[in-house]
Amino acid sequence: MLRVKHVNLTLRNQPFILKNCEMAATASNPPAMPVAGDDYLAKEIEMLSTDLREEFRTYLDEITAAGQFATMRKLETIVKPEVKLLGIEGAPDQEIATPLGSRDASKLIEAAHQAPFGRGEETIVDTSVRKTFANMTAYFSTWELSPDRFSLSEHWQPYVDSLMALVCDELGVRGDGIRAELYKMLLYEKGAMFKRHADSEKVPGMFGTLVISLPSAHWGGAVVVAHNGKKYSLQTYNHEYLAWYEYNLAVTARGTIDNTQVQEVTSGYRWVLTYNLVQTDCEQFNSAASADRKLRAILTEWNNTIEEEGGETDKMIYQLDHKYTDASIRLNSLKGADLLRAQRLFSVCDQVGFTLYLASLEKQVHGSAESNNNGYYDRYDDDEEGSDGEFHAIEDVIDETLKLTRVVDTDGNVIATDLDIEEDDIVQPDPYEDRDPDEDSYEGWTGNAGATSTHWYKDSVLVLVPNDMIANVFLASYRDFGYGDGGDAKVLAILRHLVKRAQGFPGAQGDSLRQSVRQVGIMISDNRIDGKHAGMRSYKYTDTTVSEAIVACADCGQVDVLRNLSSAFRDNLAEGALKSLSDLRGRTDLSIAEDRTRLEYIFGQVVLNHKTVSKKYETLSFLIGVEALTVANHEDCMPEIKNWVVQMLAKIFSDLDVLSNEDGDVIAKIATLDTSEALLRDRIMPSIQRQIQGASPEKTTFMMKFLSQALDSSKPLTAELVSIYEPLMESVVRNLSFRKAQAPPPARTASIYDRSGANTVQQDPRKPALDGRVLLSILEHCRNLDLHQNALLLETNVAAQTLTMDPQDFAKTLMPFLKGIMERLRDGKDDISRHQVLFRTGLSQYILRFVGQEPVQINWSRNPVRCNCADCKTLNNFLRSPVDRVSRMSVGKQRRHHLHIQLDAHTDCTHLTDRGYMETLVITKQGKSFEDKFNAWKLKADLATAALRSLEDLEGPANPESHLKKLLGDQYEEIMTFKRVRIMTAAQQPSARQPQTNVAPSGTSGAITAGVSTLGARQPHPSQVIGQKRKAVVIDLTDD
Repeated sequence: MLRVKHVNLTLRNQPFILKNCEMAATASNPPAMPVAGDDYLAKEIEMLSTDLREEFRTYLDEITAAGQFATMRKLETIVKPEVKLLGIEGAPDQEIATPLGSRDASKLIEAAHQAPFGRGEETIVDTSVRKTFANMTAYFSTWELSPDRFSLSEHWQPYVDSLMALVCDELGVRGDGIRAELYKMLLYEKGAMFKRHADSEKVPGMFGTLVISLPSAHWGGAVVVAHNGKKYSLQTYNHEYLAWYEYNLAVTARGTIDNTQVQEVTSGYRWVLTYNLVQTDCEQFNSAASADRKLRAILTEWNNTIEEEGGETDKMIYQLDHKYTDASIRLNSLKGADLLRAQRLFSVCDQVGFTLYLASLEKQVHGSAESNNNGYYDRYDDDEEGSDGEFHAIEDVIDETLKLTRVVDTDGNVIATDLDIEEDDIVQPDPYEDRDPDEDSYEGWTGNAGATSTHWYKDSVLVLVPNDMIANVFLASYRDFGYGDGGDAKVLAILRHLVKRAQGFPGAQGDSLRQSVRQVGIMISDNRIDGKHAGMRSYKYTDTTVSEAIVACADCGQVDVLRNLSSAFRDNLAEGALKSLSDLRGRTDLSIAEDRTRLEYIFGQVVLNHKTVSKKYETLSFLIGVEALTVANHEDCMPEIKNWVVQMLAKIFSDLDVLSNEDGDVIAKIATLDTSEALLRDRIMPSIQRQIQGASPEKTTFMMKFLSQALDSSKPLTAELVSIYEPLMESVVRNLSFRKAQAPPPARTASIYDRSGANTVQQDPRKPALDGRVLLSILEHCRNLDLHQNALLLETNVAAQTLTMDPQDFAKTLMPFLKGIMERLRDGKDDISRHQVLFRTGLSQYILRFVGQEPVQINWSRNPVRCNCADCKTLNNFLRSPVDRVSRMSVGKQRRHHLHIQLDAHTDCTHLTDRGYMETLVITKQGKSFEDKFNAWKLKADLATAALRSLEDLEGPANPESHLKKLLGDQYEEIMTFKRVRIMTAAQQPSARQPQTNVAPSGTSGAITAGVSTLGARQPHPSQVIGQKRKAVVIDLTDD
């Protein structure tokens, strides 16, 4: 309970504002937003009782709507509707006379379709809801026509608008910003009815339904609406004679009232038009004129009490009169007193530092219930209500939950879901006492447990939260436990909501919102700590979440939070986060030592938390806005900043003992920027020389990138630089090493046909493969530096590496290298002879190791089933046979079913029953495993074909004396046709060089399509199956 200590209208401690900037290191207690100097407000606060919750509830209870929730009126005004049924596909329009006669009713029914109805937020068609049977022979229903199937008089809509003004007045709803949208024409036949139900919102902003009864003689069909114990019966018939000018008007707030039903039409046709009443203007609610001094006093004192006494009330929840669906709950969809209460709160919240939300509240109670005494069959009693129409009472409560299932802002945007609350958060006293549940689920006695029942109580509520408590309210579970699925998404939703709100109040009015942003930032940084909770794995927020928190805290001036967030990421910060941090330089007076030191600490944490030298250097340069190594050349940079950058560079380069693949380019860039060459000579080179001892793919990739970038730069190569790089070049060429194939994952112990689990993709933990273009760059630099022996050794070692390299790396490492050499040959820059060993060895290995042998179906044997019964032993003989593919087993129904189970569980065979003279189980072994292997092989073959063709295409049209032919010599045809890996008949000689050409070799007849790329998903050729295929095995297992 909140209690008043004393009246206090002063602002909370203001944040420390940095000079010439918008950011602030906020004190622990943010300011509330009372209107200072308001003597009347002070008097209102003095008059409040000590129970602010009761004051709040009483205040809202006293706001009531002036009108009813449903109304009906018999109108005297006459406007002819001039209904026309529109023709389709060229058919003429048909006039529908008023009053409606049976002939015109038949026309409408023929053009209409059966009306659906709403269940929750679904729309379905169920004849059990809109039909009845007379003596179980006659069928009646409700029919509907959409507005595109009929037309009305041009004077009709203005007439409806005039009726809507009356409706709004009687319902207590302001008429401005409201429109009536035609929804459907409905026709109820004799006997039709509409059982008790709850409607849902049909269009955004809808708050009610207008029903206009058109002239048609009928009895019955009254609309019955009930809400909060009140019931209205809105008649649409005339006991005497219903003339066309005697219109009846019925308005119901569907989707908000407890239930609606249309009683049975006992004679004639009930003919109505239905309109959706839609609120279009929400901005009118946020008017300073509607602010209330007493409400401001209550909320101001609530804020003061939280600050002074550490009150535990961080939210107040008020149950609304009506219930709204999740789709419809928003400010401009509320009705009656609900709307007035929300308007009043909405108009005051921003002035006093609060935020208004709307939510769906659900209480669930589960417990034991009295059995229906139906014994064993009681388990099938799934009725939601008891047999006498009552709910099943709960005798002993087993479990109980109370939560806000969906929280939205005033525009209907989802803010949070499944938020646990306490009953004390609801300001109404004893909200569930003596109340029937809205839903009930009953499970009868099962023999092992007694009968149980679950009750659900559902409400729509207003939720009022102080701005500086928003993070505490919505993220308490993540703050306390810091783990769970979907945590990032939920935390980011709240953070984005807070930032958006804070941006709307850039001044002191938004300080409390920025305080909540600060709390979210602290929570994200704290939750990155391992071992925070014994026995629990502390949830690790992604770098994306940390990055967004940094952006939010930087933009909202929460610099003190950035001290922890700056080291809370795992790998890399997003560029947006780095930009927000970099922008702090322009929003901080760097001449103030305290501010400069704070910023330097944050920048330093961000830089050093990155894992690689390259990322550290690039991040430092990004944050200060210039290349870090050239900062001394920038006169506009303060000396203190220059000194700090020099210190950071020293820390970065102290880590040169551990270099990664990614560091090569940046280390080379650093070397070229070092005009004195001292850094290269004294720090970089000694570290590199220590690390390049021995051969490994990682060392090769790093050194290749470093040398390529360093030698590609525009920096002139002095004699000293050449003396530095030559030994490195010789070392990296001599120790060349490519990635090897990954070890296969551990073999599964389960059957290869086990379908119980999905295959998992093995992750590749290795660094990326070396790019062949970098290899080419090194080759060219060897020649430029007259290191011809190194160039020759490089090609020799590349050829040797193709014997063991990862087959998947040929495309990235080898082929670009060969393509670059082909371009040099085309331009006349090289001699063919020096490259022949590389091309012959490399391309042969490419075909043998990447494409591989074309798969062959060795035999038809299959793993046996696990059962040892007589039938399964016979089945296993067939499964083990290498030549038999089809078996026919004559077995009875039960035994056949047993074989079905075994085959489905343990084999890839198909089976069907031949219901001839003797029912026979026909079992066929499938070749799917072979087909999958062949298709995978074909894909690789197609890729290799394209790669080989691209080498020849460098020389234009087919050239009988191409460089590639000269390079490959007598191995040309073997490599280009994949001869060593293909299973080919004498007639099949595909060529990667001529994929589109049909060739008829001498001595053969007919056209032969060449090229691996033309391979189709074919069945295995007879030569691919070892063993002579026999006729289907026929096994008679029927009893004599």
